[in-house]
Amino acid sequence: MKTRNHTVTAIIAAFVLAATGGAALAATGSDTSSEAGRAALAVAQAKISPAQAIAAAEAKAGGKATGIDLKHKNGATYYKVETRQGNQEHKLEIDAQSGQVLNSKTKTEKDAPPQAKISLQQAIAAAEAKVGGKAIEADLEHEKGSVVYDVEVLAANGTKHDVKVNADNGQVISSKVDHPD
Repeated sequence: MKTRNHTVTAIIAAFVLAATGGAALAATGSDTSSEAGRAALAVAQAKISPAQAIAAAEAKAGGKATGIDLKHKNGATYYKVETRQGNQEHKLEIDAQSGQVLNSKTKTEKDAPPQAKISLQQAIAAAEAKVGGKAIEADLEHEKGSVVYDVEVLAANGTKHDVKVNADNGQVISSKVDHPD
């Protein structure tokens, strides 16, 4: 129960931080060592949207984005964005404050990426609209014979939702609360 209280406190603190511009976090004594606390802090500190981070990554590396993950680590908030162009996979870190590319790596993949008719940005928008929150992670995946975007959204009330979006038509297939293990 104590961990849950710390998690709830961290999430509330992050949303207060976002609304007030920053002074409230230190006063709450929130636990940002938990995954939920780090996610809430990352959402609160991100000045650019996932769509802006994706645009920066695609402009730098080319190709189409297939995944994004909002991270808060060692005091820094950034997006990890994956793009694919043919068999080239690019992994970029985009500063969540400025939109600048911090780091990039390229490797050659043997397998072709899943094919999607809608963009990662469109899938994120559909998932955020469904839940009423902010996307913190999204990936293009093969699942049960279909191609879907798996989008993790942090709702305004602090719960994480796992949202599946059809990669062909943008329809939300499912949305469920993601309970921590």
